[in-house]
Amino acid sequence: MALTYPKKYEDDINPETWKTAIINPEDVNQQDLNGFLLHRMAHYKDSEYNDTMLWYCMKEDFVGWTKETWAPANKDIVRDFRNFLRENGVFVPMDGGAIGDNIQEQVINAKEEHEWTPQEIEHQLRTMRKLNSRWNPSNTPSETLLPPSSTPLYQPIQPATSTTALQQAQDPPASRSNSLRTPPTRPTSPLQPAMQLPPPPSQSQIGGSSKLLTELAKLYSDQEKKFGGELYDVLNSKLRIFYDCCQKVGIESDKYHNAYSVMLKGRASTFYYDRLAGKGYDFDRMIYESRCHFETEENKQQYMSEWRETTFLRIIATNPGVPRLDCLQKLFDQLQTIQRGLSESYQEDFSLRDQVISACRGVEECNLALFNPANTYEGVCAQLRSSVGTALRSREVQQFNAQLQPTSIDLPDQYDHNWTDRTYGGRGRQYGRGYNQRPRGKGGGPRGGSFRSDRQKKCYVCEKPNCWSTRHSLDERKEAYNKFRQSARNVGNREVTAAYFQSFLVQYEGVEDLEGEVNEAEQLLMDMEIEDYSPDQYFTEYGEVNGTQTVAVLNDQQCSQ
Repeated sequence: MALTYPKKYEDDINPETWKTAIINPEDVNQQDLNGFLLHRMAHYKDSEYNDTMLWYCMKEDFVGWTKETWAPANKDIVRDFRNFLRENGVFVPMDGGAIGDNIQEQVINAKEEHEWTPQEIEHQLRTMRKLNSRWNPSNTPSETLLPPSSTPLYQPIQPATSTTALQQAQDPPASRSNSLRTPPTRPTSPLQPAMQLPPPPSQSQIGGSSKLLTELAKLYSDQEKKFGGELYDVLNSKLRIFYDCCQKVGIESDKYHNAYSVMLKGRASTFYYDRLAGKGYDFDRMIYESRCHFETEENKQQYMSEWRETTFLRIIATNPGVPRLDCLQKLFDQLQTIQRGLSESYQEDFSLRDQVISACRGVEECNLALFNPANTYEGVCAQLRSSVGTALRSREVQQFNAQLQPTSIDLPDQYDHNWTDRTYGGRGRQYGRGYNQRPRGKGGGPRGGSFRSDRQKKCYVCEKPNCWSTRHSLDERKEAYNKFRQSARNVGNREVTAAYFQSFLVQYEGVEDLEGEVNEAEQLLMDMEIEDYSPDQYFTEYGEVNGTQTVAVLNDQQCSQ
């Protein structure tokens, strides 16, 4: 059921943030302060908290509060909060002083729960006419978990004398039926144990449950299930295991105090036998004493500090060499562990979701998920895993492609600039030649048409002298044309036309035999490129250039051509 606030206080709160937990009590505005008080009161009512459990929750939810924190709050809201606490068994004085100061001193800062006196009970019933508490002497058995009694809470149970035991054994069942009460049903949530339980059963009842305790001990063979009282060993999480194990072996809630020692180890076990065993405490009193001893204020502050400082970047820095997805899982696990030690206001799913989103800010691999995060914790976790995995795979592909790209070692002339002497055969002076000029063979002149005349003609189709390509069949000439086109593309990377091929045949079938590393057809194509293409320019680092000498060389070359 959704929690609501009184409409009369609608102008005193921010409806959008009224249920947000106060993280820093020293820096909070009035509307948020009012909204937090109203939300806590609505939550306590909805959960039907009273007496000891309400006192527990108050101390957990108001960690870090001081008297100064209460000052800005609306006085009427603070008064309603005080009255709610009194009506449900948490004593707050009504002495005319500052209400917030009284709540801070008598509840939040108190080491032990206040025990109501008969005068205080009478005053409460007379002024407010309501006391939903075990302290109310008029409560019926269905309204309280303890028999009506004027004795204070948690009074140690004295061992029964032999006379008393004999008298009880002789009483007929009917005479004792009115004094027995049905054990209360423990709440389904392990974080919300019942306020009080009946006194421990007699020794005969304990003996009857020894078999169940043995079965329970077998389930606790794994020491990780037990509570040891160390840091990050949170009692609430171990109570969940305890309730589940008790349900499996059939231990009822009124026997929990007998089974409590089974779930303890180390310091917690020592504390139990030193401070709890043999004192007649019920289960809730044992839990309360254990909380006070192990869950100190220092531990709570450390949990809160770790909660704020745990980030994805910090996990990555402290785990060098660990894959990103593994670091992300470490972040999820660590935040869940810390959350168990925080107050009840941080136990909701949205608190863990918001903290995970905040912890992943600034990590590039998470940007895709943080653009539009899901509404649930599990949804955000799934998005972050997908985002990080996608980023890693994309990075691997980029690195693989980079390895396939040619480097400067593969292409030594990639950034070379060449000044070339365009006499095409080396004629003329040798001034100004580039360092990377390609050898042209022995013959050749300007325009690629002045080769040595002593070379015998040769047919391009059959490679025989004194034969022309025109003497061959059309299919043979087409095959030669295709061969020429392929060679032209490999050498000059240009599209071959019929006119270009005819020009080639005229020169080829009358060109001398060339010697060199390249065949004569490719050599002729390279020389013909000069005639058919516009001149290219090549720049290279040549050192100091003499302008006058360069002009003279160019003039000489022009005359020779």
